[in-house]
Amino acid sequence: LQTLVAEGLLISRHGAGLKVAEDLGSSISDPLITLLESSPDAVVDYLRFRAMIEGECAAIVAAEATGAEIDAILDILNRMQTAHDAQDEEAESRLDTEFHMAIVEASRNVVTIQVARSLHELLLRFIARSRAVIYDDEKARAQFHSDHKAIGTAIKARDAQAARAAIHRHLRTVEETLARKSDEIARQEMAEKRRAWVAEAGS
Repeated sequence: LQTLVAEGLLISRHGAGLKVAEDLGSSISDPLITLLESSPDAVVDYLRFRAMIEGECAAIVAAEATGAEIDAILDILNRMQTAHDAQDEEAESRLDTEFHMAIVEASRNVVTIQVARSLHELLLRFIARSRAVIYDDEKARAQFHSDHKAIGTAIKARDAQAARAAIHRHLRTVEETLARKSDEIARQEMAEKRRAWVAEAGS
C-alpha cells in the first residue's frame, strides 16, 4: 500500500483512510467501457474477471462478515424485490450495482475494494446495458432476480461455498443470456437485410 501511495495510485488522507486517485479511476474505466461496447470477447473476459473477484468476496462475506454487513446486503436485496415487483427497471438496475458493490465492500479487503471502486462506473454502465438488452425478456429478468436471491440466501446462511457458486452461476447466466441476445439481434438484422435485398431486386 505504501508503494501504491508513493506511485500516486492511492491517496492517503489523515483520518480518512485510502482512496483510489480520481484520474486512475477514469483511466481504467474509460478505455474498458469503450472496449466492452465494441468487443463480445471483452464482455466475456470482464464477466469472468468479476466471477473471480466477486465469487471470492461472496465466500469471504458468507464466512466472516458481521451481522450488520449481511443485513445491509439483504436490505439492498429487499429493495431490489420491491423494484422488481413494481417493474421499475431503473431502480432495479441501480440496486443491482449496489448489491454487487456491497458484497465486495463487506469483504474488507482494502485493495479489492479500491479496485472495485475505481471500476464502479464500468459496473454501473455494464449492468444498465445488460438489463436494457433483456428488458423485454420476462424469463431472463426473472432468472437474474432469482440469481440475486440465491446469492443473498447463501450469504445469509453463511455458506461460503454456496455463495461463491451462486455468484459464478449468476455471471455465467449473464454471459449466456447476452450471447443469445446478441445472436438473436444479428439474425434479425440479417433477415431485414435479406428482405431489403428481395424488395430491391423486385423493383
